[in-house]
Amino acid sequence: MLQRTITPQEVEAVLQKPERVEPSVKERHNAFGPGRHGTIRVTFRETADEILVISAVRQRTSGGGQS
Repeated sequence: MLQRTITPQEVEAVLQKPERVEPSVKERHNAFGPGRHGTIRVTFRETADEILVISAVRQRTSGGGQS
C-alpha cells in the first residue's frame, strides 16, 4: 500500500463502504471504492475471524477512457 501511496484509512474506507465487490480467484474478492486520486481496488480474503488484505491498487482513469 505504501509503495502505491494508498493509506490504511483509504483501504479501510473501501472495505467498509465499497461501491462494488466482485469475486476474484482463490476465494478472494475485489472491493472497489473512491480514493484521493481515483478508484482503489482492494483484493481481500474474508474468514469468520478476520479480513486479510492481499493488495491495494489505485486505478487511474484518463480522459481517453483508459484505466
